[in-house]
Amino acid sequence: MRTYSETTCVGRALAVLMACLAVYLPGSLLFAESVQLLRNAKVVTVSEADGSPELTILERASVLIRDGKIAAVELEMTAPEGAMVSDLNGLWLLPGFIDAHYPLGQERGGRDANEFTEAITEDFDVLTAFDPWDPELPEILARGVTSLAVSPGHINVIGGPVRVLKVAPGVYPPPSASGLTVFKASLNRDVYGGPGLARFPTSAAGAMEVFRGWVDERMGNPEPEPGRLIVRLETRAQAESVFRLLAGHKGLDAVISQGRLLGSDGHLDADSTRWMRPESWRRLPGALDVILGPLDLRDPASHLRIPSALEGRGTYVAFATDGYPKKDLLTSAVLARRNGLSFQAALASLTSRGARLLGVQDRIGRIAVGLDADLVAWTDNPFTLQGRVESVWIDGQLVHGEPAPDRRRTIVRDARTTTESEKKPAIFPVADDTGDEEESSP
Repeated sequence: MRTYSETTCVGRALAVLMACLAVYLPGSLLFAESVQLLRNAKVVTVSEADGSPELTILERASVLIRDGKIAAVELEMTAPEGAMVSDLNGLWLLPGFIDAHYPLGQERGGRDANEFTEAITEDFDVLTAFDPWDPELPEILARGVTSLAVSPGHINVIGGPVRVLKVAPGVYPPPSASGLTVFKASLNRDVYGGPGLARFPTSAAGAMEVFRGWVDERMGNPEPEPGRLIVRLETRAQAESVFRLLAGHKGLDAVISQGRLLGSDGHLDADSTRWMRPESWRRLPGALDVILGPLDLRDPASHLRIPSALEGRGTYVAFATDGYPKKDLLTSAVLARRNGLSFQAALASLTSRGARLLGVQDRIGRIAVGLDADLVAWTDNPFTLQGRVESVWIDGQLVHGEPAPDRRRTIVRDARTTTESEKKPAIFPVADDTGDEEESSP
């Protein structure tokens, strides 16, 4: 039998342990249900069929979550015994958005994610520069973003691996989605050495020499590891050189990260936007996928139409905030949508296509069986800019908002909870609509 002193020590130890967990984990992660049923939702997701996005809407549907994964998506579903059931009362349920390039948590203007002494830092781990207590994280969740492609800065020709981190405030290390090895590369003028940066390269030709040497060495191994490069470029000549180089190496491809169609000074650049015109892109060799954004209302219409033009040539486009403070990822997709991009492609650019470009399409980006339950409940179609985020789940765990507007949650004991509608709703793909009709629905 324990003495009072022993009991007190054990109690204090447990209290300290729970306090530590409370610091490192949100409350929902401490006591998350292993089986949940989200019912009566308007499930909206997009999938790729022969490279073309196909939108599917399930009215008054249910999503079953088991151990953080999507276990079933059905119109009428009997909740398993012991499941926690949340009635979403018709809320729009979408996959969490993916910010394809977000240098979050990199303090002192990004210096923590740039190594100034070497041009190649392929072993640099950006996780060491990530701040899970950044006050922007809750704001990002409130915008429907559940995953961030956190990459090294743009000072190094090869900056290191890109990590797809999930937005979980206060959790370190944060949950992540791993897949294809993706490296960040930069060929813009910020990588050049000079009076303030005494190192090679000092020119565009030197930067390309460093890049070519790294690619040849990596792919010269007897069994090279497949991978992808997210490359920051400034000119069409660089794009030509990169894609011609990679054409000779199977297993390594590239995605262009062009940001705000800008130059190295962070402002719209005439040279940059000239080569970004669709007619220039059509002349580039090989496949070309692009990360763009953030788009802005102040951008000329010719820029806002670029995503639609690229979609027309079969290019995958994903959007990013590119680390710009307070920029909303959704705004880029809405502006592209209003300038010719289809609803399907606009939604895919925020979800499934970002996942594909980052090599994590088997983990996130869609509402499908077997994928991570990274879900966002909206009060209305987010593309109207009138809907707001009601709830966010990461790996099936509620990390933002309430589970339902009326907070009606029940533990199923008799396995008799089903959807409320007696009439079986329809499942239908939605055709493209690029007109000016009301967008209360896609």
